[in-house]
Amino acid sequence: MKVYYPWLNNYLNGKLPGVEATARAINEHAFEVEGVEGEVIDIKVTPNRGHDCLGHRGIAKELSAILQLPLNKENDPFNYKIDFSKQATGVSVAIADSELCRRYIAGYIKGVKVGPSPDWLKASLEAIGQRPINNVVDATNLVMFNLGQPMHAFDAKKLGSLALGVRLAHQGEAMVALDQKSYTLSPSMLVITAGDAPIGIAGVKGGLPAAIDESTTDIVLESANFAGAVVRKAAQALKLRTDASTRFEQELSPELCGYAMQQAVNVILSIAGGTLEGFVDKYPGRSDWVYKVGVSTQQINSVLGLTLSDADVEDVFKRFGWAYKQVKSPAQHVVEAAPSLVGATYKYDSGIRTDAPKTFSCSSLTNYLYVQAGIAMPSLSVDQFVWGQPIEEKDAQPGDLVFSNSDVGKIRYESVQYLRGTKVPQGVDHVGLYLGGGKVIHATKAKSGVVIEDIKNSSSFKTIVGWRRVWEAQTPHFVIDIPFERLDLRITEDLIEEVARMVGYEKIPGTPLPSASQPPAINPMFAAAQQARAQLITQGYSEIYTAVFADAGEVEVLNKVGGERPYLRTSLVPGLVEALGRNVRTKELLGLKEIKLFEVGAVWKGGGERTVLGTAVEGGKIEEHELKPVAGERYDISYRTPEGVQYKPFSKFPYIVRDIAMWVPAGTDEAAVARDIQTLAGEWAQTISQFDRFEKAGRVSVAYHVVFQSFERTLTEAEVNAVMEKVSAALKQKGFEIR
Repeated sequence: MKVYYPWLNNYLNGKLPGVEATARAINEHAFEVEGVEGEVIDIKVTPNRGHDCLGHRGIAKELSAILQLPLNKENDPFNYKIDFSKQATGVSVAIADSELCRRYIAGYIKGVKVGPSPDWLKASLEAIGQRPINNVVDATNLVMFNLGQPMHAFDAKKLGSLALGVRLAHQGEAMVALDQKSYTLSPSMLVITAGDAPIGIAGVKGGLPAAIDESTTDIVLESANFAGAVVRKAAQALKLRTDASTRFEQELSPELCGYAMQQAVNVILSIAGGTLEGFVDKYPGRSDWVYKVGVSTQQINSVLGLTLSDADVEDVFKRFGWAYKQVKSPAQHVVEAAPSLVGATYKYDSGIRTDAPKTFSCSSLTNYLYVQAGIAMPSLSVDQFVWGQPIEEKDAQPGDLVFSNSDVGKIRYESVQYLRGTKVPQGVDHVGLYLGGGKVIHATKAKSGVVIEDIKNSSSFKTIVGWRRVWEAQTPHFVIDIPFERLDLRITEDLIEEVARMVGYEKIPGTPLPSASQPPAINPMFAAAQQARAQLITQGYSEIYTAVFADAGEVEVLNKVGGERPYLRTSLVPGLVEALGRNVRTKELLGLKEIKLFEVGAVWKGGGERTVLGTAVEGGKIEEHELKPVAGERYDISYRTPEGVQYKPFSKFPYIVRDIAMWVPAGTDEAAVARDIQTLAGEWAQTISQFDRFEKAGRVSVAYHVVFQSFERTLTEAEVNAVMEKVSAALKQKGFEIR
């Protein structure tokens, strides 16, 4: 992504160092810088940061943390007061599937005057390679390249209806886009509609019929959040990848829509005039949940090999501007916080992001409490059982977890998510948090909510199956409120990486390789295989690897691969025969006179497994030998590459073979003829090989294979024919008679 230095500097009060120094800071602590041209820095934003750093504000935020420069709050759209309470009369929005469209804001402005953008706006867009169109469209592009949130503007009068909708397209439905091309849509694509007519391909491209032009006076602004997968598939299917689709593919926070809409309205009103009529904000999944992730200084130092103090870690969090707290004892914290949740409603399969703190299941209650203290745990009770540290009941302390079979929930006998498949013979269906003094707090279906009970008198804990201690429950943890735009920060390791790159990767010590007290013992069979490989390679053989599964054999596998070839092979020969047939067809491309293959592999025969060597030569024998162990104190795998042999990459595009035969005078240097053909045929001629020669009446007939192939595209028959005509004409001028 290209970023404009003055644009970034405006966020940082003009205090950025020079362009080169700024680029170096980004390169060392955030993303690879692919180039600097004038005041434009070309940054390769990694996929995990596409949701917040495909815009100038995100890069400026990174520089703020790296260089410890405060963001200019007056220029930061995230400091806008968002208020969409003013309803747009006559405008409505209907979302058919809230999983595919998580939020849609429509802003209605009347009386705009469309025309050229002011110089500052045109200069900003032109600097990053964007062509200015008009003040309204340019304003939406400004927001996209500023915040990373794509926007779109429709001519309200051309819509035909202000009843907007978001739905999947009908089979065969068509729409003419802004590029003036007609696109046939399919039911896997999401469209924006007015009435029921498509006016835009969601997240990809707007429709031409409602395009903004100089006659436009009333506009509807769109700021929406679409599922990345549906946008990506539509862009791929239509071969229509845009700046908007690139950003939606990375997944964006629905919260970003609001700030983008507010900035777009502010800019348009200031440069195009008009009156704001109001908004329609459809946000089906709106939640007050703030994602929290915890980490301890001990964890950071353990992973990075550093000796950072709590103050060092806090400094990094402050540089990012994150809200955080330090919990000295997570176990004590959850025990003190737990009673406040008494009375919350029970809900089976409740989630902490969508339901807490109003409703809980037994495991979401314990999970929620510890997340507030900076420790994340699995979401199911059986997984929490497998995850926790086993303890005896007599050693139980406040903050520990107690598990039971309550006979009310679903008993699970193995881990579902944490260590999938790990057996729990006694089964688990319930969990509670031990408060001490024989008391437990838990969310129970039997009492329809969160209650505190004596364990001995609780019907839910008549059959206790185990006690578990939460890892690091006594270790101080930092708990960070993750900003809505940082979708990449979800686990402890994410926070450790943020600390690492701010501190500087160069400060992380290297780990020396362990030194062996004595040389490793020689594996006789491995030594034999290596020796055989070295010998055969020097003789021009190529090693292959074939499947160990066969149609018939002595050993049948239990887990059949696709139901085909259900046995283990008894010989390497069938695989060698099959591979030989495939490779013979391409030897002309490779410039080989014969194909020679070998394989070292296991076979299952005679009641056991053994390693054998198989060799195959085109037109010759296909043999199998039992490798014999090689004894010795060291491996002898040295071999010399034949002189003149060099690595040459393969092209992924198909090749075309042409033959050319000619009469040449006796005594003609036939190798020189091949070199002439190579020169005349040019770079597309990959190999020239002589395949025929005979003499008659004092003349010599020679024939050559010419293999044409491009490394950039598929060659056409016409192109190759033209080259061959050129070759033939040149050879005729040399006095050769083309046959």
